[in-house]
Amino acid sequence: MTLPVPALFQEQPILTTHQPVRQRSYIPDLPSIEDGETHLDRERYHRIMFLAAAIWNWLLATGFLILWRIDINYFLIFDLDIPNTMLWFDSFMGMVFVFGIGFYLVSKNMNENHGLILMACFEKFMVFTIPLIWFFLGQASIWVVLFVSVDLIFGLLFIEDLIAIRKLSQ
Repeated sequence: MTLPVPALFQEQPILTTHQPVRQRSYIPDLPSIEDGETHLDRERYHRIMFLAAAIWNWLLATGFLILWRIDINYFLIFDLDIPNTMLWFDSFMGMVFVFGIGFYLVSKNMNENHGLILMACFEKFMVFTIPLIWFFLGQASIWVVLFVSVDLIFGLLFIEDLIAIRKLSQ
């Protein structure tokens, strides 16, 4: 059952108000564009999510760049063989750090950097998919897959955010 909208408010755009107009939802407390989410709500969510992704990447990259220099046997904790060279590992962790900078830049402005958000979605899915394949080949432990599952979650959240941003800008 849909409640009628008073005639006074029928011509008013919902997204320009500071108070969301709520409709009935089967999932309580989860605002969406359809439930009258405001531009300010989405902007705050966007900023926090991409800042969290930046911090995740920076902590991960810094930790792994420093950790093996303290004790190379940390690879054994994750049931990984110690590589014969750290060139590729360090290069990858450097790129993880750089993507963190990109996430930070995206967090600063919701209306720009949509191409970078799309690129970030691909990056997060690749960072999850490659270790998953290596796990099924018997070359990576379940701990690695669980660790990169955080990236899969961020990737899904990035896609949802990009779709919502595009709906808000229409």
